[in-house]
Amino acid sequence: MKYAIPSEFLTPILPGPRYLISDEIHTDSLGNPLLNQRLFLLTCDLPEEEVKFSYPSVWQYLQKGKEVGIDQTYLSTHRSPWYVQEKRPASLFLCTYMGRHCASGRKPFRFILNHSRAAATNVYLMLYPKPFLLQEMKNRPELATSIWHYLNAISSDTLKDQGRVYGDGLYKLEPRELAHVPIGSIRYLLTNRLTIPSQISFDFA
Repeated sequence: MKYAIPSEFLTPILPGPRYLISDEIHTDSLGNPLLNQRLFLLTCDLPEEEVKFSYPSVWQYLQKGKEVGIDQTYLSTHRSPWYVQEKRPASLFLCTYMGRHCASGRKPFRFILNHSRAAATNVYLMLYPKPFLLQEMKNRPELATSIWHYLNAISSDTLKDQGRVYGDGLYKLEPRELAHVPIGSIRYLLTNRLTIPSQISFDFA
């Protein structure tokens, strides 16, 4: 690797939706997404003194950030140390944050099934299954794929009704807006086929 940063300080991160050829993201044995564009985020919360003494390659990389002023940006000045990252767990289900209708017929919003441990940036909305549902998916791995298919079966009109549209035809969904999208068909799957309480669903971020 170019900067020789130890793997324990690297978290895989998903590229933007336009770079995803498929809406199902598979993984290698380490949990890294199998994508043509592979991106990693430096994840380190150790004090600068410890990094400098114990991990010189990471220290040198951080100095490159300082040289271009990253430590002086708004978010960095409100973090301690300045390079620490938000701890955001990988999400099995993702939804694109905004989009347009394409001539090919692709929907403005896409639901993505993420089998990897890659984190997602704020160009995605994250759906975190609540504990009971998460346990059911561990017991029945095929349930995740079924839920994903049901999510993608939600019509564009239903999603757009909860979101907003801008003058240039760009549609956008916020987490609270996605949370209000009717999911009756998914509730049917969960309650009638698996005897899961009807109130079980997701947390959104």
